[in-house]
Amino acid sequence: MPAMAQAKRTLYEIVGVAPDAPAEEIARACDAKRAQLDAEGSADASTIALVRHAREVLTDPSRRAAYDARLAAVPVPAEPPVEPELQTEAEPGRQERRTPWGLVAVIGAAALIVLLFAARMMTNPVPPAPVAEAPRPAAPAPPPAPPTASQVLVAATPSIVKLQAIDLSGTVRALGLGVSTESGMAATPCHDIPANAQIVATGATDKGAGTLVITDETLDLCKLSIAGLELKPLALSSAEPRPGTKVYVVSPDAPGGFALAEASITQLLQGANAGAFQLSAAAANGAPVLDESGRLLGIASQGRVLPAAWIAQAKTRAR
Repeated sequence: MPAMAQAKRTLYEIVGVAPDAPAEEIARACDAKRAQLDAEGSADASTIALVRHAREVLTDPSRRAAYDARLAAVPVPAEPPVEPELQTEAEPGRQERRTPWGLVAVIGAAALIVLLFAARMMTNPVPPAPVAEAPRPAAPAPPPAPPTASQVLVAATPSIVKLQAIDLSGTVRALGLGVSTESGMAATPCHDIPANAQIVATGATDKGAGTLVITDETLDLCKLSIAGLELKPLALSSAEPRPGTKVYVVSPDAPGGFALAEASITQLLQGANAGAFQLSAAAANGAPVLDESGRLLGIASQGRVLPAAWIAQAKTRAR
């Protein structure tokens, strides 16, 4: 069987007075009860409200009479629910405890901000720290400016000789120029060198004797071993001859030195002369033809220029 509901106490029982007690006694009892509850500090708000309600009803003659009539007519709950709008003034000299709703609102707002920030961090992860950019490589140095014509001539002079042939009768014959591309050797066209002649090589400051080592009549190139002169080998150009390319041509100079003139390539030859080319200006036999950097492009011979690459291919053979 379900447990019986506990009987509710009357207002008289709550404050501990008899139903016929005078109003002054009831007021004192209510005050003493309220002081007891405040001293204990453990009573809830509803109990304090009931004590306050009992004092208001039982010390008011008209309200007490109506309350006693209800008690006599039907069993009335001793602890009527306190209406939300029931508000009483605090007793003089006694400060009523109130909930600090302002502080509660501030704490709640702070908690809400923390929750919103955490949610934002979860949906928008912090981007990774930027990676330091690798240092860019230094810009390449600009190519050096090409040498001037006078600088080209000065650099090429120690590699060039004037060649002469002296036959058995003592007749001297100019052969043209020769150019050194390897130590102690000079290259020159073969077609103008007489057989059994003594060859004299004259440099910028001294003379020496030349001896034929290779005679390649097919390529029209001869190699001479030069004794008594210290020749500086001239570097070969890696550029491909092209029409319109600017070149320098070395020629004998009247005072005994060498001169430099500008020219350009006009035509690339084909057939048996494939690889050779022609110039816009006449050149002495054996004259070195240089690129703008002063490297050897070829050797002039009979109105054409034999490419410098042929010098390494030369070997003794008849036409």
